[in-house]
Formats: sequence, C-alpha cells, structure tokens
Amino acid sequence: MATVSPITSYFAALNGGDYATAAACFAPTGQLIPPFEQAITGPTAIARYLHKESPGMIFTVEEMQAQGESHYYLRGKARSSWFNLGVAWEINLNGEGAIAQLQIHLLAKPEELLMVRPG
Repeated sequence: MATVSPITSYFAALNGGDYATAAACFAPTGQLIPPFEQAITGPTAIARYLHKESPGMIFTVEEMQAQGESHYYLRGKARSSWFNLGVAWEINLNGEGAIAQLQIHLLAKPEELLMVRPG
C-alpha cells in the first residue's frame, strides 16, 4: 500500500487543516482541479487555495479503486456545517509517488448544489 501513501497523507493533512503538508503531497508541477474552476498548479498555489477554500470541511473517503499502477478513483463525502455532498476524486501519481493531478468531481443533484453556499 506504499503507492497510495501520498493519497492517505493528503487526506489526513487536509482534514487536519495542515494545508501546507497536504500540498506537499503534490509534485512540483502537480495540479489540483476543483469543480467549476481552472487547475491550480504547484504546491504553493495549492496550499493557498486549500487554506482559502477548505477550512471547516471534512473529507471522507468511502471507496478507493486502483485503475492501473498510478491512477486511483475515490468516492466519498465532503462535509461542512452547511452541506454534505458526494464527491469523487481522480488521482494520478507520478513516477516518484507524488500526486501529479487530483481532479475533484461533485456527485450531487443540481438542487443539492444550490444549497452549497454559506448561510
């Protein structure tokens, strides 16, 4: 399970609010691709984005499927005090075992997405 340790480390740091450590799981040119936004490239920019967008959120991975040696598909939940949404993450690792790309997909109905705003 050593191959997926950057994935485990990423979610542990993210849920602990340690955004610099979460971002350090990415390769120097690694990309985080949030829903409805452009890709964020590089650990510094990713840490800044996570610090802005992730406080108060908890991410739970409920299922992880390996799709080859370096591609993983995860499903779970993103929770905050004002929403609880299904989420999928597609993660590609590079040859050094760092996250090369992490794309986030919302698994929600349109009416659920309308509720995703601070109240």
